[in-house]
Amino acid sequence: MKFLSMTAILFVLVLAWVGQATALTYVTGEINQDITWTVANGPYVVIGQATVVFGRTLTISPGVVVKSDGPGLRVNGTLIADGTPAQPIVFTSLYDDSFGGDTNGDGGATTPARGDWYNLWFSSTSTGNVLDYVMIRYGGGSGSHSLIVDTSSLALSNSTVEESGNDGINAADASPTITGNTIRSNNGHGIWVSSSNATITNNTVSGCGLDGIWAGDSSAATITGNTISMNSSYAIYLQASALNSDISGNILFGNLMDAIAVTGEISAVTTWGSLNAPYVVAAGEVIVSSGVTVTISPGVVVKFSQLALIVYGTLNADGTPEQPIVFTSLKDDSFGGDTNGDGSATTPARGDWYYLYFTPTSVNNVLNHVMIRYGGRANNESLIVETDSLTLSNSTVEESWNDGIYIGATLTITGSVIRNNALYGIHLSDSNATITSSTISGNASFGVYHSTTDSFVVNAVNNYWGDPSGPYHSTNPSGYGDSVSDYVTYNPWLGSDPNLRLSGTVYVEGTSTAIPGASVTLGSYVTTTNSYGYYAFDKILSDNYALDVSKAGFLNYSTTIDVTTSITHDIFLSPESSTPVIVINGGATNTTIPNVTLTLSAPDMESEVSQMRFTNDGITWTDWESYATSKSWTLKAGSGTKTVYVQFQDSAGNLSGIFSDTILLPKFIMDFDGDGKSDIAVWRPGDGVWYIIRSSDGAWYLKQWGMSSLNDVPVPGDYDGDGKTDIAVWRPGDGVWFIIRSSDGGWIVRQWGVSTDVPVPGDYDGDGKTDIAVWRPSDGVWYIIRSSDQEWMLKQWGVSSLNDVPVPGDYDGDGKTDIAVWRPGDGVWFIIRSSDGEWIVRQWGVGSQNDVPISQYLF
Repeated sequence: MKFLSMTAILFVLVLAWVGQATALTYVTGEINQDITWTVANGPYVVIGQATVVFGRTLTISPGVVVKSDGPGLRVNGTLIADGTPAQPIVFTSLYDDSFGGDTNGDGGATTPARGDWYNLWFSSTSTGNVLDYVMIRYGGGSGSHSLIVDTSSLALSNSTVEESGNDGINAADASPTITGNTIRSNNGHGIWVSSSNATITNNTVSGCGLDGIWAGDSSAATITGNTISMNSSYAIYLQASALNSDISGNILFGNLMDAIAVTGEISAVTTWGSLNAPYVVAAGEVIVSSGVTVTISPGVVVKFSQLALIVYGTLNADGTPEQPIVFTSLKDDSFGGDTNGDGSATTPARGDWYYLYFTPTSVNNVLNHVMIRYGGRANNESLIVETDSLTLSNSTVEESWNDGIYIGATLTITGSVIRNNALYGIHLSDSNATITSSTISGNASFGVYHSTTDSFVVNAVNNYWGDPSGPYHSTNPSGYGDSVSDYVTYNPWLGSDPNLRLSGTVYVEGTSTAIPGASVTLGSYVTTTNSYGYYAFDKILSDNYALDVSKAGFLNYSTTIDVTTSITHDIFLSPESSTPVIVINGGATNTTIPNVTLTLSAPDMESEVSQMRFTNDGITWTDWESYATSKSWTLKAGSGTKTVYVQFQDSAGNLSGIFSDTILLPKFIMDFDGDGKSDIAVWRPGDGVWYIIRSSDGAWYLKQWGMSSLNDVPVPGDYDGDGKTDIAVWRPGDGVWFIIRSSDGGWIVRQWGVSTDVPVPGDYDGDGKTDIAVWRPSDGVWYIIRSSDQEWMLKQWGVSSLNDVPVPGDYDGDGKTDIAVWRPGDGVWFIIRSSDGEWIVRQWGVGSQNDVPISQYLF
């Protein structure tokens, strides 16, 4: 043991390993003098917690590996960890043999996991810290986070924070600079900041268990240029007090919610900017406090799930015809896209959310070119107005579960559309409101209903009621428009609709990808699609028009359209070139091997495309590389449908969207060498030896595994998902599976099944790994352990009294093994398709002729 001149105890142990000497340094306690950790003395193992005391500097050289299975490293002074691309500095688990070797000397018996150690922690007293080309892995134990930042004096760049048991990065009351990093596969948030003005730019945040980026408690962070993908909650989550953060230029895709979540009370002047992604009121109500002004920019889409926006202060929502401000259901894909990421599985409906409520204390409110859709939950109105200080103009209120608008004050409504609400279009109580130049139609009960005495009269003249004959009232019995109650002055009315509107979204042909910046011409009217591809022509005359749409890179679109009522007309443009951005193997539907060729055709960008990067899962990206039109690529291990994503960067540093293509990599039975071809192989019960001829090179491979004396059954399969068949047997006597992983030679030993069961391994969850499974003839139940989450799946299918034979296989081609049996008595196959749960029943084969179902052997 070597004692250094510091309170910390460090001891160096030299180990002989395969003829090579490796130093191993243990560290614990206080580091109270300036010191440098070097590769020559590494790896370093932190025992308990090591602390860099205030005023002292720890410098870590490139290539150093630091391991821990406890609290980790706390920095009260300064840490300079300045790695290089070729020699990153790694902070990781003691059990992580991929960096620094088998430090704990157990020969791979232990493997790293999230939460193996606590964190790298920068306290509020630390200064001048640098983390560049650093990797932080498998931290976040005991409710901690892998990287805790309580100081503003930290620059984190070009680094990776991954596999945390909680948040990847957690910063409170501090404003670090976080630039150009990869934050991925953490159990909690990717980045969490509170009371922070952190700079979070040009990072990739992906695959985390909660939100990609979370900001709250009066944070004013800069969140720009990040690619946020495949996270299990929102891309960005903001407490209302953090809405003044600078958010722009982020690319969001594949998250559970590709949106900016908002919740809480807004207590400071705030602007909701147009971010090319919708805001979602995520939890509880969003409240605008008294004396506070919130401005919503044109083009913003705000979505709700059963919740509300309540205004005690001021709301200024001043849109434009081309860029309306939309308040709508989370399920409404027509504005802001498929925010909840379910394709078309859900559709918006009346009552999906509550209301927009202006309280009596709110003042100077503006709703202009606003759309309010699918509100009115729990028999409420979509828009509730109890203040005299609101102007509503050029707006639409539609599809409410109850009334469209409730007015308990004096309000002026001009040039608006109130339509298709389930009860009243407008419900007034003791109001002297004025409604003019508006369209009130399709409301189920009354267009305008006034519950009052004759001391209050609503002025509703010069409106269109859905029919030239005017509204229905006892004083106008021949009116075929919406009904109107007493105490409403409606005469004269308009004989034609003053608010005719043609609107829609322009998409790429055959996709749901919107096209912003397209030029749309309707007769003499001209407009441009907004960032969501939306266009609108407002207050046009009834006529038959020529409609023309153009956009560089696409074929022009032309048609004629008869606008006699307000209509929605979506448009699909065909690319000038049919060449997709990314094509796998020339557009082939499947491949026999994981090695493929990508053909690239970069999209138009603001300047010349110079760089590209790729990922198989939307989480782990390659480094940026020079743009080329072709690239060799290896698909993700395992069988099934494989997706490859690409992103481009131009010479000015602008990022493109994310593009992808898919190809099917079928599961090949007995492919022990992973070349996409089945290998000739036998298992000899007498000695338990596997004899395999590798198709890749014709060489033999012999392995003893299994014992016939114990009635072992061979059950080969790709249990580790590396694309190679693993040698495996199942032992009926105790129901134990013995598997050799081809990826690392390690063993899987798992008890599953009883002696009378039939082993039926297969990839039932479609994750590219063979699942351990048995079929029990006594009750016909399939018992399956899903490899994706280790949960059980039980399904009764088959009858042993009819001699059913289990014949699992991927009959619908979706990459998942289907549960199936073959009945020898009548030769009928009974299959449950995993893709939709429907049955396939097909007669094929004759039991009396001793036919054998081939699928019985294809595990």
